[in-house]
Amino acid sequence: MVTSYAVGALLLTAFFVYLGFPYDLLVARYLPPVESATAMQVRVGDVTPRVSFLGPGFTVRDVRATREDGPLVLVDRLFVRPAWSLSWLTGSPAFHVDLASPAGAGVGTVTLGHTGGFAGQLEGVEIEVLPVDRLLAQMELAGKLDADIDLHQRAEEDGGGFVGSVVFDAREGSIAAPGLPIALPYESLVGGLLFGEEGVFVRLADVALEGPMLAATIEGQVGSGSPGRQPLDLAVRYEIRNPTIASMFGGGRGDSQVAISGTLQRPVVR
Repeated sequence: MVTSYAVGALLLTAFFVYLGFPYDLLVARYLPPVESATAMQVRVGDVTPRVSFLGPGFTVRDVRATREDGPLVLVDRLFVRPAWSLSWLTGSPAFHVDLASPAGAGVGTVTLGHTGGFAGQLEGVEIEVLPVDRLLAQMELAGKLDADIDLHQRAEEDGGGFVGSVVFDAREGSIAAPGLPIALPYESLVGGLLFGEEGVFVRLADVALEGPMLAATIEGQVGSGSPGRQPLDLAVRYEIRNPTIASMFGGGRGDSQVAISGTLQRPVVR
């Protein structure tokens, strides 16, 4: 009986310590690596403890994140708790995150450290708030995005870069790229991106675009290199659906196919 009282007192004490823990200092401790990984400046509002079924955590409200020359991202609520992950044993903290914002929602596990990454899902996220320009140089994407993501960074001694996959489903947006005089609207843009192959920045898998002006399927790869200078090796099969853009594709109508080489900044169509 005495032992049960002692255990109960210990648990009660731990609970009150948890409630009174300075979570704002904990958030401040981990903000710098998050800002470095996302190239964003992040400011947070209230930080309060919260007990969940899978463990204690805390809720951050009124998060404001900005990138240089990028839009302001407002997050209404962000719940964070330590994730059940073996990465803690290697010195890489892992946190379960669940966020809701006007720009979309996301849930998954964020791992910090030199091989950090994210595994989870995005739902209804505005593509403009994502650091797409850091990966695709002068390409610009707009629309709403759902995605299943499992990505982590490769250690520098192993060549750096990303390893993993992204399966995406974007809708009601547009795509602009060097060589296109106008942004092409699309109704859906789906497919997969595979990272980690030696000498390849990303391989495209079953990428398909459906839009009022153009329908296309894309396969191939973007090679490794500095941003914008990654070599292209793509095969694009397309169907022009609007005669006003036919001249952009050599005047062709119906089903056609082109190969794209060059680089992301200077693509060569043949």
